[in-house]
Amino acid sequence: MYSNRRLLYDDSQDVGEPLNETAYNTGLVVRGKHFILVDHPDNSALQHRPDSQQLY
Repeated sequence: MYSNRRLLYDDSQDVGEPLNETAYNTGLVVRGKHFILVDHPDNSALQHRPDSQQLY
């Protein structure tokens, strides 16, 4: 997951300046959850979609 960057020096990625992504003078905060499905490869693909739809 790529949420934000804070660099003191230009990283040569076309911005041309150091990056300091902040919100109200503090760093960005990202909150979330990770769910891991552990199963045999033959079964995990069948379970992935129903499990993800049940969460939302």
